[in-house]
Amino acid sequence: MFRNVRIIGLLVTYLVIGATADLLAASGGYTITADVAGGRSKINVGQSLFLEVSYSFGGPQKGETGKPRRDVRRRAVKIDVTYNDEDTPRTYALFLKKLSLKDKLGLKYGATYEIFYNYKAKRLIFDRPGDYAVVIRDEGRTSEPIQISVGATSKASKKARSAILAVPNAMALMLWGVGKIDNLNLGALKKIASESWDTELALKACARLGLVGFARLRKKYPSFEKWRALLREGKARGPIFDETRSYLTRALNLPTEHTIREEVIFKLVRMEFVAGHYDIAFSLVGELSEKYPNGDYGKKAAQMAKGLAEFQARERQATTAPTGRQDKEDK
Repeated sequence: MFRNVRIIGLLVTYLVIGATADLLAASGGYTITADVAGGRSKINVGQSLFLEVSYSFGGPQKGETGKPRRDVRRRAVKIDVTYNDEDTPRTYALFLKKLSLKDKLGLKYGATYEIFYNYKAKRLIFDRPGDYAVVIRDEGRTSEPIQISVGATSKASKKARSAILAVPNAMALMLWGVGKIDNLNLGALKKIASESWDTELALKACARLGLVGFARLRKKYPSFEKWRALLREGKARGPIFDETRSYLTRALNLPTEHTIREEVIFKLVRMEFVAGHYDIAFSLVGELSEKYPNGDYGKKAAQMAKGLAEFQARERQATTAPTGRQDKEDK
């Protein structure tokens, strides 16, 4: 019951906030444009579509300091999806997104939305092959229609889709991390990850399984330095560590647009640090900075790189400096 209340509460929250007057409504008006991220206007059933939604305002969005805000308040957006020129579109509300600054004046902001599954309707948004028209709506403003072509799914993807839809709330856990983390839901994700190896759904399942495993390890080892020390002594390595690292590594194969991929990289950096793999950790930090410069985790990349370098330098110094005992013996 608790997990249902939590999910419903999340849905209600963005509907309420979306209907509340805020900074954007007082900006002197705005227009919306939308485009397909990465040029991927052709997908298959069981794959996500990513839309880059841009807002152009009639006046700058300034903060208390008078400077343009780096981001503006989260908003709810709706999409109308029309299948093969049918008369009546299906309308869905999307989760909240924080609009990030796209220019120096505070006139343009944007966000990338993943269009895949609607929890309320319990269905994939693009659930059958064919041509679709997608329109973004926000408080009376609409974008131009975007034409999407959806192809048939592979047997492996169809198998994965059937497996996760057969387990209540497993999809919500996989996509948003909400719901009960129990053997039933985790079992569904593990089944997809192992039996539908290279499908997008399998990679999404790997991402969530890796994040769940990482959270459990962090609860057991709250200090990264102590965790690393124990691992070097052979006291902290086990099936959970190796399995978690494997899931996170596989999830890197998700397309860049997947929001969860940014968090996967962030957590994997920490695991590679704990494992002593500085070269891999530095490489991942570079990718985090390059591909997600405005993301919640990407903004921390420079700080992470500095911390890794400092710890690596201290570790090298500790291994090359003579100990007090050696000094005494030399004398």
